[in-house]
Amino acid sequence: MSPRPEQPTALFLLREAARTLTGAGIPEAGKEAEILLTHVLSIDRVTLYRDDPRVAPESQKRLHVLLERRGRREPLQYVMGYVDFLGLAIAVGPGVLIPRPETELLVHEFLTHAGKGRVLRVLDLCTGSGAVALALGRELPGARLYGTDISAEALRYARRSAKANGIGNVQFRRGHLFEPVGGLLFDGIVGNPPYVESGVIAALEPEVRDWEPREALDGGPDGLRFYREILGAAPLHMSPGGILALEVGLHQAPRVQNMAEGAGLRLVHTVVDCTGVKRVVLFRLPKHP
Repeated sequence: MSPRPEQPTALFLLREAARTLTGAGIPEAGKEAEILLTHVLSIDRVTLYRDDPRVAPESQKRLHVLLERRGRREPLQYVMGYVDFLGLAIAVGPGVLIPRPETELLVHEFLTHAGKGRVLRVLDLCTGSGAVALALGRELPGARLYGTDISAEALRYARRSAKANGIGNVQFRRGHLFEPVGGLLFDGIVGNPPYVESGVIAALEPEVRDWEPREALDGGPDGLRFYREILGAAPLHMSPGGILALEVGLHQAPRVQNMAEGAGLRLVHTVVDCTGVKRVVLFRLPKHP
């Protein structure tokens, strides 16, 4: 085997990185190696394959550090330091749940059914990284948004993302569900609360089980603990005609619907994600009893 050059080309390092990640058991190792390498070099895929630039020692060291972190099964998004969410760069790292692509459905459906011109005050429960609140804040520039969460660490990421993305109409408050917003009434409430059943967490992939905060995952024995609290209190915090949109887990939509209707809310729409799971449920508080 020929000795490793002092300044190897990017494609040489790409092959090395893919082998390293494959050895660590990373699914889609080649794709992730490409993502990390283009990130380190601040180039796109076209430049990587077309120009195959030489890589300076400093960049090689940085890539090595990132590969070591990913090899320990630290989530790729933590290693990168951000995740794309509806075109926003959302800061993530240890202590905050990583926004999932399916949560983009929650934002889209809320905007579709709430109506941009009619929503003046919106609450994002269990805001975490702030991705949902910030995406709504960008699309509803005339509205005032609030994001609540019990995690001070998560809210630090959320505030950092608000500043980085230039979104100034979202206020993040620490506390449990509705507690930080007192007696305010909202035209819209959204939420992606913890909904994983406690007994299932140990079987999740290591990136989730060992790295993401358990309090952002654990929804109690049946996964529905937070929905009971939210639906019990939501009508007291909603303007008549207001809309409530919730992300739910596998097989949870019918039970959440029953809870909501028991609290006096009416089903507006149920959204199925690309895997066939009923993922988002929307309800409205009637204007008249």
